[in-house]
Parts: sequence; C-alpha cells; structure tokens
Amino acid sequence: MQFALVFAAALLYFAVRGATAGDASEAVARGYAVLRLESSLGIAGEQTLQNLVLGSHMLTTLSNWVYIWLHWPVIA
Repeated sequence: MQFALVFAAALLYFAVRGATAGDASEAVARGYAVLRLESSLGIAGEQTLQNLVLGSHMLTTLSNWVYIWLHWPVIA
C-alpha cells in the first residue's frame, strides 16, 4: 500500500512538472515579479544570503550536499 502511495505521488509530481513546463522567459518574468514584490515589502534578503554562501567554499559544498542528500530522496 505504501509503495502504491509513493508511486502515485511520484507520478503526480512528474505529471504536474511536465504540464507546467513552458517558455523560460515566462518563468524569468515571474521571478523578477517576485523579486520586485519582496523588495517592496522589505523582505528581499536572498541575495545577501547567497553572497554569504557563495563566498565560502565550505558553505557552498555543504549546501550542495544538503540538496543532493535531502531533496532527491524526498522526491524518490
């Protein structure tokens, strides 16, 4: 039963992902809209955090490992 549920969830994930694939320029435009909204609300702190992480080889490597070992198993 659990396998069927996980399998169905994975199918749903990839179906939604495939159905929403579109023009990259639309995604970029929406991303900029989100950035403008965050800036107007005074909550745009991502660039500062990214600069902090990218300035450190150790933090960049740690972030990559967290992404690989925590993100993908959840999808799988």
